Amino acid sequence: MSPTVRDVLCSLTALALLATPALSDDTPTASATYQLTFQAQWNATNHPDDFPLSAHFSSLIGATHDSSFVLWDAGGIASPGMESMAEAGATGTLSAEINAQLGAGGVGAQVNGPALFGINNSVSTTLTVDLAHPLVSVVTMVAPSPDWFVGVHGLSLMENGNWVAETTVELLAYDSGTDSGASFASPNADVTPHQPIALQSGNFPLGNLIPLGTFTFTRTDLPESWSDLGGGLAGNLGLPVMTGTGALLTGEVTAIELNNVPPSTIAPVVVGLSLLNAPFKQGVLVPAPDQIFFQVSTGPTGSQMIATLWPAGVPAGVLIAMQWWIQDSTGPAGWTASNAVCTVTL
Repeated sequence: MSPTVRDVLCSLTALALLATPALSDDTPTASATYQLTFQAQWNATNHPDDFPLSAHFSSLIGATHDSSFVLWDAGGIASPGMESMAEAGATGTLSAEINAQLGAGGVGAQVNGPALFGINNSVSTTLTVDLAHPLVSVVTMVAPSPDWFVGVHGLSLMENGNWVAETTVELLAYDSGTDSGASFASPNADVTPHQPIALQSGNFPLGNLIPLGTFTFTRTDLPESWSDLGGGLAGNLGLPVMTGTGALLTGEVTAIELNNVPPSTIAPVVVGLSLLNAPFKQGVLVPAPDQIFFQVSTGPTGSQMIATLWPAGVPAGVLIAMQWWIQDSTGPAGWTASNAVCTVTL
């Protein structure tokens, strides 16, 4: 590697480690994969009014899409597919409506997941959004019920120009406006014309505005592989512990953390683009000392964390190794050292 390239990489590493976390307008990856976890909170304690013994939720169904597609919205009129889902938990008609809008119609992909049985259980499914279809809408029937459901509509998984790492949405009950039943076991009573979809409130069994559960979207497609290289040097407190988290990918949050060290003391961070593993201060200096940040110190509790959004411009496939050295009179030569960690830029 030429000295010029090495100098550039070290400068970018310094920015990544020491910059104050800030919003980023870096270009996100072309797509992002999420695990959607549906956690139920519908039970007789939270919703005691007329709670049904056979309480469950139908199969999850929805879509990733752009702003031109609307699966459902409060104040809108339920489509035949939404009516069938909300009244019977059937997904065939709604699936056909979604598939009809694939591509040119604004839908990126259909989303499907299992039904949920058990008042406090959870189920999961996966979905992938892309730059053309960053929104997600997903629904499931509250069963049994006349036409009640929970879900999200037009939820953006992009925030401040980048894909969110995780977001959770509380789920309140909605009435699809297609059946006039007022209790879980009400007989079928179609409404003609259909009324607007509305949040259930007032004297309805689910009108106490307590969530029936949550949807949590957790990004899962970022490879994160931090290796522990060892090399720590102990003092009276034992070995200082260093950990690294986050993928070294433009716009993603990455962090290094130090624990088990004396409070308020000098703690330089050594960063290298290769491994040295040389004797130093009666310990082992693991990274090649391409860059040393002397201005770092430990916090009042004997720990330190540095986190930032990873900057643009660092080529993929670059090894970055880090090790904390701590000025500590109980160390063999007046210093202790953390284990070293390393990862590779993406």
